[in-house]
Amino acid sequence: MWAQPSAALALLCLLQVQAELPVQADFQQEQFTGTWYSIGLASNSRWFKEKRQVMKMCTTVVSPTEDGNLDIASTYPKLDQCETKRTVFLRTEEPGRFTYTSPCMWEPLPHP
Repeated sequence: MWAQPSAALALLCLLQVQAELPVQADFQQEQFTGTWYSIGLASNSRWFKEKRQVMKMCTTVVSPTEDGNLDIASTYPKLDQCETKRTVFLRTEEPGRFTYTSPCMWEPLPHP
């Protein structure tokens, strides 16, 4: 039962290109919000490949905002401290669909 929201969170956090993904038919935001513990990360980006040896798993807290968006706070161990990064997933007109634009500059995709 938790596999579907967990997979959704992983996809939302790791997508580097805009993709049209189907919304889970029975998506219930109150089941999606709360504390999540990552058990793995995957990416084919050069940055990720270079840093993966020193990366640690994070704890993520998903909270609804008053205007219907989702506040995402991820806390990572970094050296002898913890670092928290916050992002906001913006709601769309379609229930269960949110958007996020990373402030990072991603690697360009190779042309086939």
